[in-house]
Amino acid sequence: MMRRSFGAVLVLAVGLGVPPKGAAQLSGVENGEWRYLGGDAGHTRSNPGLTQIDASNFSELEVAWIWWGSNFGAGHLDVWYQFGRPSGIAIGADDRIYVADSESFGSDNPGWKKGIRVGSASDGSVEYLIEDLEPTAIEHSGAEGVGVDSQGNVYGAVVRRRMLEKHVPTSRPASANAVAPSGDPVPTHIGHVAFGFNGAPDGKGLAATASAEVGTALLHANFTAADLSDLAAMQRHAGHVLHILEPVEGNVGPGLGFGVIPAVEGLVRHLELAAGAAGVSDNVRTHTRHVTAIADGVLANAREAAGVAQQLQAAVSVRQAASLVARLRLLAYQITEGHDLDADGQLSFDGEAGMQQLEAHLYLLLEGEGLARELR
Repeated sequence: MMRRSFGAVLVLAVGLGVPPKGAAQLSGVENGEWRYLGGDAGHTRSNPGLTQIDASNFSELEVAWIWWGSNFGAGHLDVWYQFGRPSGIAIGADDRIYVADSESFGSDNPGWKKGIRVGSASDGSVEYLIEDLEPTAIEHSGAEGVGVDSQGNVYGAVVRRRMLEKHVPTSRPASANAVAPSGDPVPTHIGHVAFGFNGAPDGKGLAATASAEVGTALLHANFTAADLSDLAAMQRHAGHVLHILEPVEGNVGPGLGFGVIPAVEGLVRHLELAAGAAGVSDNVRTHTRHVTAIADGVLANAREAAGVAQQLQAAVSVRQAASLVARLRLLAYQITEGHDLDADGQLSFDGEAGMQQLEAHLYLLLEGEGLARELR
């Protein structure tokens, strides 16, 4: 992040004359001089009278002078890189700074995790990181906005999940997640869905596994449209989508190797087992019904997408493939974020909601049971 001052650079062409006086009447630029941030009071950012600079002499431009805000006594530019890729900041009354890093993942910032870094606004030291629920997932961003209240509760605005996360501090940890863990025992089957399942890659929960696979499927569905003149490339990525949706044993390809369809089927199965247990709460029963209804639509779209991917693999021309690519991408988006089919402004459980809405109802289920609001 940056503090205190900023610099500006003016580039002039060596040996170029001042534009004719009539330039003052062209787009408001006075005497050809760039006196405003946008060039003139109308911020047109251009000067039609400045005709001396063109493609033939642009490489001859040199820096005439540099102006720094520190020329006015504000001190040197202070740059902090230890907060990742900031997308939002908040500073508390105690001079503690909260920086939302929604973009540190994959090749954008290798080795970093998404989350909210908390530190000192005075010296820039970082005290701890509130990790995003999926801190290294490449298919979406984390909290983009951040705020803090007088009790030290930290709020993250997560656009992708369409929700506001509240992080309650238990103490000032040196690192790691600052969310207070639930002390309640986790019902086995809810735990398999939300927190960990031995049969899933890296022991992740079935919901997190499904979410990661859905994101990768969308990525490769979009890859099919990268070059609509290259039939082989379209078919290659269609094969990748098919593998991510429902892998065939022994085959290898992108994704976790578990599959969207098996992961969603698995989370439904375990939720239904949880909802059928003796003494289960109405909260679990209600949200299990909601999640199951949404999952039915997700699975229907995923199976249709698999069929479209197979048709794309068998296409004999780019003309035939192009329409299949469009359908595959639309289904991938519907699986991921839903689609308002009847244009009523809402995403119903009946075939319109997607994985993002399914996750939202899982969060409601967890919250209603007093469990940590996370899918890992």
